[in-house]
Amino acid sequence: MLGRDICYNLRQVWGNCDSFTLEMTKLLSGMYTASGDYRSATALHETILNEMLGDPNAADDTNAPETVTQHLELLRHAQARLHKGSKSQGRESDAYLDLLSRLASKFGLNPSKSQDVASTDTDVGVWHRPRRFSLDVEEELKHYNHLRNSSGATM
Repeated sequence: MLGRDICYNLRQVWGNCDSFTLEMTKLLSGMYTASGDYRSATALHETILNEMLGDPNAADDTNAPETVTQHLELLRHAQARLHKGSKSQGRESDAYLDLLSRLASKFGLNPSKSQDVASTDTDVGVWHRPRRFSLDVEEELKHYNHLRNSSGATM
């Protein structure tokens, strides 16, 4: 899938916690969800949240709590879809609660708000085909992140 390759390239060039990388990851997750691949959508959000935990600069980022909250919500919905009608949810919910407590302590989140998923929110995290495809550019976007210091290859 092209979206997976684009996300990989963004992670390699801009890093895992870059705003463009995170937005593309949400788009890829929505595409996975729309196609019924809930396991891949769940894995994407778990990876992003663990990367946010491991990033030493994430705690200083003013947008980090909002980003973590968005990915937690999308993870909850992906897990609910994955385990719909299944009895194997207990093991994953323990891992989810552990991840939630670590994120809450690092980013100052309220863990009680992130517990239940409403069954009526069936469109949350699902990509929908736009009515028309176009590029509407209002202003020039400039990327403020710096390229990684090294690509891993010696010169």
